[in-house]
Amino acid sequence: MECLERYAAFLFAYNRKINLVSRHMNRSQFDVLLRESLLVANILTADSIVDVGSGNGVLGISIALTKPHKNVVLVETMQKKALFLREAIVHLELINATVYNGPIQEYLRDEFASILGLAARGFPRNDLLCQYVNRGKICELVLITAESKIKKIRGNMENVSQSLYNIPWRSDIKIVKLEHVSRETKKNG
Repeated sequence: MECLERYAAFLFAYNRKINLVSRHMNRSQFDVLLRESLLVANILTADSIVDVGSGNGVLGISIALTKPHKNVVLVETMQKKALFLREAIVHLELINATVYNGPIQEYLRDEFASILGLAARGFPRNDLLCQYVNRGKICELVLITAESKIKKIRGNMENVSQSLYNIPWRSDIKIVKLEHVSRETKKNG
């Protein structure tokens, strides 16, 4: 897709100034990350998506580019990465994406979040994100993560429906989707 091509070119050019992806990463390796992000984009059902720990935006920007009907918020704590994300949004003329420069806890404190979906790749605090879905603070959470980390988070999630997806070209990484299910829904069905 041309829009993803423009994003990748912008990212790699910007990467010469500020390290956003490994300097050793080549374009075909980056394309694998893009394809994984597109899998996530097709799994998310919420109309408003928050990319937690957005970093270089590979997940959130891919979602915003390919799902223009969804509102996407790129949450990033590091100022230099948040600046890149803002510049990428302008460069790509994305009207459905914004950047929040701060921690996810602050962002969710100010949002009516039960209609939000969260997406994350390599976020260090998956347990924190799982608490949000377990308590009904958000409606869904989709993670790209190692299978060993999934086993740690799948335990005590009584109000959560869990789905696990394989990534055909990766055996070490999975996609897990956690959706809040109300007690009433659980009782009736």
